[in-house]
Amino acid sequence: MSLDEAIAVIVPLCLDLKDRHERGEKVYVHPSAVAPDASGLAKLNPKLALVPTNPRDRHCLAPELQSTLEPGDSRASVYSLGAILYEMVTGQHIGPGMKRPRDIEPSLPDALETLIGRPSSAIVSTAPRISARSRARCTTSLPPRAFTRRRSARRASTRAPSSMST
Repeated sequence: MSLDEAIAVIVPLCLDLKDRHERGEKVYVHPSAVAPDASGLAKLNPKLALVPTNPRDRHCLAPELQSTLEPGDSRASVYSLGAILYEMVTGQHIGPGMKRPRDIEPSLPDALETLIGRPSSAIVSTAPRISARSRARCTTSLPPRAFTRRRSARRASTRAPSSMST
């Protein structure tokens, strides 16, 4: 999968997981749990977000979930997102003996190795906070409608409460 395609999948998934964790949800994040929503954006499908039975999906679970097989918090989701992104751009699983993404695909930017390396090293201590500036950088390669619908829906939902309070 190209980097542009991978980013078009991972950004909406990150935003979906951020919303879920803010609501206090704990979830299983693995490739088989991701499916397009009605608008075509990649989201976690609760009906598919079950204990993974496919060994390829288990590679994407955070190490602390491997033994307990309990749904994970935001930290576990960050690890899983890094693992999924690594698999999308390299075609290989994370784990012992894994290669740096640029060793597999030299055209990948250095910044991507930093993004993937943090979760896969399990050194991230909190969920990612996606600023508007970071989101803009990530979505420059998305098809124009892929992010516009999400942003428009979010704006509409944030306007409704303010208009009700006046």
